[in-house]
Amino acid sequence: HFDPANCLALELGTHRGLLIEGSGEAFSMLQRRLSGLGAGAARHHAIRAYVTPESIVETVASSLPSAEPALLKVDIDNADCVLVRRLLDVFSPVLVHAEINPLFPPPLVFRQKFEGHAEAIGEAGRLRRLARGQSVSGCSLAALLEDANNRRWAQPGRPGVEGGGEEERKSHRHGRRAQPAHFADGVPAGAIRYELLHVEHANAVLVRADALLALRGA
Repeated sequence: HFDPANCLALELGTHRGLLIEGSGEAFSMLQRRLSGLGAGAARHHAIRAYVTPESIVETVASSLPSAEPALLKVDIDNADCVLVRRLLDVFSPVLVHAEINPLFPPPLVFRQKFEGHAEAIGEAGRLRRLARGQSVSGCSLAALLEDANNRRWAQPGRPGVEGGGEEERKSHRHGRRAQPAHFADGVPAGAIRYELLHVEHANAVLVRADALLALRGA
């Protein structure tokens, strides 16, 4: 199926990719695609794993060489925005491409509860969610934007950087926060605001605030 992220990684050969797939059948197809790239297959790393909000950061961090990838794509037919929220606590991709539920337009915030129990993790669980229909699945665009900008690494007063709430300050006082990676300018990974760049039916692309400024100035 057409997918811009797949085109960048597997068709054009212009970008390296970390590709995570849980389904055994789909993962075998992915491996065949990679083997067809010849020497180019070495540019990519494929992981077979079903991910949850609790496991996603460790799974990605174990193989991603940068805290600032060009693109983060999330589409697992579950509460995708919840995974985006967890990943953006640690990573600061330039672009975020995520599936949304178009039946809930802004300003409606709809966020499916992530189904992480044993029966829901796996291909059978994914097919059951799809069979229930779009009206009770996924996340609205407003929920995606809310989760993308729920910052835990606060630096109030920095352009494009949001401050944290009382819950974050309490967590900091009690020493429960892990330290994120920092970029050269001192802005911690996971602290930059994201804006909507493009939306098309069930797909939305967000862009990091500093990259948006560069695009506007181009």
